Amino acid sequence: MPDAPVAPVAPVASEPPPAPPPDRPRRPGRGRGPIVAVAGLLLAAVLGGGVVFALAGGSDGKPKADSTTDSTGSTGSAVVSSSLSALMPALLWRGCVPEPGSRDGIVASATCGRPDGQTGPWPDRWKATEYADARSLSGAFEKIRRKHGVRIDRGRCDRTLWSGDRPWIHGDGKAGGRVMCFFENGDTMIVWTHERLRQPTHRDFLGVARLTASDDHPTLHSWWRFWVHQIGKVRPA
Repeated sequence: MPDAPVAPVAPVASEPPPAPPPDRPRRPGRGRGPIVAVAGLLLAAVLGGGVVFALAGGSDGKPKADSTTDSTGSTGSAVVSSSLSALMPALLWRGCVPEPGSRDGIVASATCGRPDGQTGPWPDRWKATEYADARSLSGAFEKIRRKHGVRIDRGRCDRTLWSGDRPWIHGDGKAGGRVMCFFENGDTMIVWTHERLRQPTHRDFLGVARLTASDDHPTLHSWWRFWVHQIGKVRPA
């Protein structure tokens, strides 16, 4: 018998190929990229530091000294200015006019009067002078004392008597300086020192106050007694 015809076999549909797996995140490489980046950061920091040094210092890279200098010659931003305006209350300084230049151991000086609107006991004029050291201050005081024939450690300067030379002390009992008083050609005068005495905030200071054509020494004494403890010590800026 002849073979029966064989039915053709339908081709089997092939399944689509599976999708490729998602790309995994790429891990940072270990090439030269990070090293270059770090080197760049370090270089920027160094250059940045160089800019800071250039702004804060001179060509040699050293910090510049602060413009504020005390009478010991030390410098720095923490040092309080020792100019005369820092050595007295603002009310007193308001009546003062600085004098230019320095000489004979003088750091700074000013001629002062009564501030506008101020009433009460006040000299017609007074002079404030800061000296560089105790020797210069003592020399200036002694020159005035000898000129007017005032004897050391004699007499008194108060509301009753007005001729003499004595030490004066602060309210806590510490030495302050010396004071002398006298009359000069009809004027009433008082001269005093405020001595540094190794105290870092104090300065060697000379004050000379005058009442013109007046013998009203109680008035001058009242002014001096009130202000003497507030002059000569550096005040915070």
